[in-house]
Amino acid sequence: MLDMRPSHSWQRLPSYVLAVATVGLVTLMLFTALADTGNQFKLPIVILAYLLVINILTLLAGFWPGIASAVVAFLCFNYYFIEPRGTLLVTHIADVIVLGVFFMVAVVNSRLLGYVQRRAIESAQRERDTARFYELSLALVGSQQIGEIAELLAQRLHVILHAQRIELSLRLFADETPVVASAGKLTTKTAGGLAYTVPIATAGVTLGHVQVWRVTALSTGEQRLLRTLAAETALVLDRTRTARTETRAQVLEESDRLKTALLGSVSHELRTPLATIRAGAESLRRGLVLPGSREGRELLDDVCDGAQRLTRLVDNMLDMSRIESGALHPQREWVDLIDIIDGTLEHLSDDLGRHRLTLDVPETVPLIPADPVQLDQVFTNLINNSIKYAPTGTLITLQVVTQAVEKLVQVQLSNQCQRLSADDLSRIFDKFYRLTHAERVQGAGLGLSICKGIIEAHGGRLWAENWSGSEPGLRFNFTLPLTWDGAEPRLPPPEAQPQLHRQAQETLA
Repeated sequence: MLDMRPSHSWQRLPSYVLAVATVGLVTLMLFTALADTGNQFKLPIVILAYLLVINILTLLAGFWPGIASAVVAFLCFNYYFIEPRGTLLVTHIADVIVLGVFFMVAVVNSRLLGYVQRRAIESAQRERDTARFYELSLALVGSQQIGEIAELLAQRLHVILHAQRIELSLRLFADETPVVASAGKLTTKTAGGLAYTVPIATAGVTLGHVQVWRVTALSTGEQRLLRTLAAETALVLDRTRTARTETRAQVLEESDRLKTALLGSVSHELRTPLATIRAGAESLRRGLVLPGSREGRELLDDVCDGAQRLTRLVDNMLDMSRIESGALHPQREWVDLIDIIDGTLEHLSDDLGRHRLTLDVPETVPLIPADPVQLDQVFTNLINNSIKYAPTGTLITLQVVTQAVEKLVQVQLSNQCQRLSADDLSRIFDKFYRLTHAERVQGAGLGLSICKGIIEAHGGRLWAENWSGSEPGLRFNFTLPLTWDGAEPRLPPPEAQPQLHRQAQETLA
């Protein structure tokens, strides 16, 4: 509710003093100028002069000062210009009629002019209010944060209302701490002045309030503008609250979807290696298979493979957690890509035996600033993905290209799996996204997401595309910067380049 105290009557005292003084001055001038003329010429001139002055005072000072001037003019007219002069007595009926008509005309003119003046002032005020409301509405609609809305509204109201101080308190939900914004300062004089409080509410829900301190009272137009801006602010907050609620619902829905995907992927990935480990342990414990026999060694190999799969799953989960929390910080050093590729191919040699592999890594590839462990994980995950999805016996190509102008190195890993749709290409790096059913291909759907997080943490970019080369299929591309904190790219020692390249060629054999 708008809390308002009436203005003091003494604030309009100068207007009344001006009206009385002006009528007195005009009376003196008329009395001096018309002293020698006859009464038949005197009265019309006096009446017209008084009416002119009353109209001017009404336009300049307002209705009530105009009425005051009319009363004073009536008394002066009677005292100085109606016989017998020098008294307020009226002896002739014609003079009574003249005085009555004069007073009525003066009052009616003041009333009409006061009404016209008020209408003109109200029209101008509405025009200003409309322009201010439009400007502030545009600013509020463009604001999305509640703190920004509060600061903007406080600053604008402080200017528009010429207030000594504006305080706002806004919030979107009842369980939130209100956001407070203010403009202006309270002084000893202002603290005892007028205070206005307008609630900001919509659909029965109070979202805050605005308080205005001002020495003078707010006009009717200013009060209307304040209430209108409060209502507009409530609509903006309600729209922001609705958007925030929708976002929360989407986040909860996405969280539930990821939880379901996580449980499905992890439960399937855990089931197979755990069953292998349990069966192997039971067979060895009961003596069904001797550890030193060929069957025992194969069983132990299966147990190790199952444990390795579990370890890889747990590592992937931990890596994804670090990526999402922003805690994945590469431990950069100058590394050679051929070294990393050689190490990756070595521990993937058994799985790569079912495919044909071609390397195209020039000996002139510069050293790159990267975390060798994380980069090895990227190569491992990408090559594993190609092994799982490309048909057995197909070609896998790994190519490295140096982009000297952009100071980047680009790695391309191509395989001959089936071409992907545009939707699959846009979601292939999402967490737990699987191109095939979990029963057909192993994995939790985290490998490519982790690769993307690692590459982006290094300042690079990772993407996938369908390609139509001599062996069409899917191609993974990622780039890495060759510079490190402004340092120029480095080349490996000349004596090391042929040896490194030779190691890579031997791996292919």
